[in-house]
Amino acid sequence: MTLIHPGSANADWVDRAGITGICRMKRLRPGTPMGLLHGSSIAPPPGTQRLSLDANAIDVEHGAPLLREFSSLPLPGFDVQVQGDVVHYILQGDGVGLRSMVDLFFADVMRGRYPAHRGVSPRPATPGAVIDIPVKALIVDVLVHEDVWPEAEPELRMYDTAGRGVANPTDPSRDMDRIDVLETIHDMGVQMERFRTREVGRYVEMVRFVCDRLGWDSSEFRGYRCRVEYPVYGTQINMLFRPPSR
Repeated sequence: MTLIHPGSANADWVDRAGITGICRMKRLRPGTPMGLLHGSSIAPPPGTQRLSLDANAIDVEHGAPLLREFSSLPLPGFDVQVQGDVVHYILQGDGVGLRSMVDLFFADVMRGRYPAHRGVSPRPATPGAVIDIPVKALIVDVLVHEDVWPEAEPELRMYDTAGRGVANPTDPSRDMDRIDVLETIHDMGVQMERFRTREVGRYVEMVRFVCDRLGWDSSEFRGYRCRVEYPVYGTQINMLFRPPSR
């Protein structure tokens, strides 16, 4: 889930918050490394930093920004590795196995992440996800505040990352890695209740919780969803939004 909100410090740039999670995660083979990767195919503006909801840096010292209120207890430990704009949350130990499925959710915020209009940057916004853990279903949701990009409609881009890594959707040389799919983006409207899903029982409550922590009104967003059943490992999914001229 990605939330896009007017910038808190600069009206020319918009803020982005993200919720990433995996439900009923289990390890099929003892000792297999498991974790979640966060990053972007398009680097953020200089000085933009990934922060927890408490405005702490996400690093080895502060740890992974788990949403404890919505994750399984007891919480497993995570190591944090930062490589440029890419952050890895790596599960510690072998406590999670075949008989110990867990639900884990993380939340972060980046102030001034995307341009509000092309006057400050021609780069589109490309929120999305990469399948770095095999899953039965992937849900990519993007909620955009009513005052941000009011006329913009997202374009779906899907890529194979197996050969050349994460793709920049604005790079024409990666068109050869695009995947033809049957999935589409669904316009979910402005009713938050429409985002309920059987895979995540308290999904809407979690989104409202994050908005409350950031001082955002969850009723002021319009939303889009792309759902992929049994996505192929290594698939990258992006919703591409082109900011208006002004």
